[in-house]
Amino acid sequence: MSAVLDFLAVFVHSDVAGPSPAWWHWINAQSSHFLFGVFFAVISPSYGHIGLYLWIAKEGFGDIPNDGNSLKVIADSVADLAFGYFGFFSRHRCTRHYSKQ
Repeated sequence: MSAVLDFLAVFVHSDVAGPSPAWWHWINAQSSHFLFGVFFAVISPSYGHIGLYLWIAKEGFGDIPNDGNSLKVIADSVADLAFGYFGFFSRHRCTRHYSKQ
């Protein structure tokens, strides 16, 4: 059980806590957040929203408090959610557009 908790502990810390990551690391992380949003939209828009709400809770109750509530961590959490929502709504919008044709 300890190994599982140690593995999950990685996911409740911000990418920018501590020394700033290289720019390519940040782009890679934001690309993965965009793809998480697409994944949630592919599952189903209604169930995808549940995933996005859980993600908001993870950022608000995990990343931000665990890394000191600094402005840099809050900005990173907002960027993470923005890229996720952009992925979700871009996939959802494309699906609606192509289903009408």
